[in-house]
Formats: sequence, C-alpha cells, structure tokens
Amino acid sequence: MKFRPLIAAIILAFFIPRPMSSDAASWFMDVPDNYVYRDSIWYMTATNVVSGYEDGTFLPETEINKVEALKIILNASGKYDSEAYSSQDTSADFTDLDKNAWYMEYIEKALSEGIISGNPDGTFTPENSVNRAEVLKMLFIASEVELSSDSDSNEEWYSQYIDYAADNSIIWPDES
Repeated sequence: MKFRPLIAAIILAFFIPRPMSSDAASWFMDVPDNYVYRDSIWYMTATNVVSGYEDGTFLPETEINKVEALKIILNASGKYDSEAYSSQDTSADFTDLDKNAWYMEYIEKALSEGIISGNPDGTFTPENSVNRAEVLKMLFIASEVELSSDSDSNEEWYSQYIDYAADNSIIWPDES
C-alpha cells in the first residue's frame, strides 16, 4: 500500500483530536487556544496545506466544499505547484464552473491527474459541501492508493472507497 505521511496527517487532523498546549497563542481569531483541533490546524497551516480566509478566520466548525477539499488534498499530496499553473484554455468543461474562479487551477490539476471526473450530468458542483465518499475518493486517488478491483457491478461508485477506509481503520462506522 502506498500512502504518503502527509495524507495520513490530514486524516488524523480531521478525525483524531490532539492535546492542546495552553500557552500557544491563536493565530486565527476564531480558533481559540483550547480548541480541540488547534494543533492540527497549526500543522496544516505551517506546512502550507491550508491557509484560512483573508479576513483572518479559519471557520473550523464550517463544512468545506468540494473545491476547498480538493485544494487541501492537492496541497498535501504535493501534486499542486502554483508556479507551474498557467491559465490557458481550460479543459474543464463542467457546465457549472466559473472559468475565472480561484479554484480553476485546482480543478485543472485534479482533472489532469485523474483525481476528479465530475458528476454524470456534466457538472462538478464546486460550491456544494463535500461528503465523506467524495473526500475519500479524491484522497485515495491523489495518494495513489491501490484499491481492490473485486467490486460488484451493482455496488455504488463510492463503495470501494468507504470499504477501504473502514477496512484500514481510517473511518469508523457511525454509532447511532
């Protein structure tokens, strides 16, 4: 199994709380010193995986959308290089993209790497909240994780990603 350490750190940052240091000052105005994921946010900021928002906030309790998740995954995987991006004619022909939006360079890179393919209706829905299956699919493809090809043709597209994540203790079944 090929799994980069930085990708593992992202998973840990989102799913496993880490102890807080009480003397550390908060650099985002909305991330208090005692916030359960503060150290994870700090690590991902220090490694340029995330950057927060221009107004000095991080919005740690807000769901992220598909392109925000895609940006994090591309940055963490080392597959994105802002210097190498050129805004030539886009090959992203999803019907719901703003070709001048900040996210186009990430969409282009993810398409070229085979990380995304869009929805069957020709859209990408970049501003929609990302769900667990979408994150896992992008994360595993970007990380070049080899999944089992033993899939049942009647299964949903996301089954192999959820199964792999559950089998490898990346996610746990919901306790309801």
